[in-house]
Amino acid sequence: MTISHSPDTGITISRATLTAWAGFDLSPDQLARLARALPFSSVPDAVGTIADSIADSAVEVQRSVPVPAPPTVARPAASHSRR
Repeated sequence: MTISHSPDTGITISRATLTAWAGFDLSPDQLARLARALPFSSVPDAVGTIADSIADSAVEVQRSVPVPAPPTVARPAASHSRR
């Protein structure tokens, strides 16, 4: 059994993960109750906090990446010959 808050996200939590997080094997009834309760728990807030942290990290990474200098174009040497 997997739990997904929104089917279009493609993110699921496996029964094995839920069991590991719970610390004990969850019955089918407990899994169903958990699936109904998750959207109303602190999990969505925790995911939002984690997502904000990831977004902030991405911004910091973008800021820390040096911006390459634009390529220089060599100009032909000026001719100083007089006729």
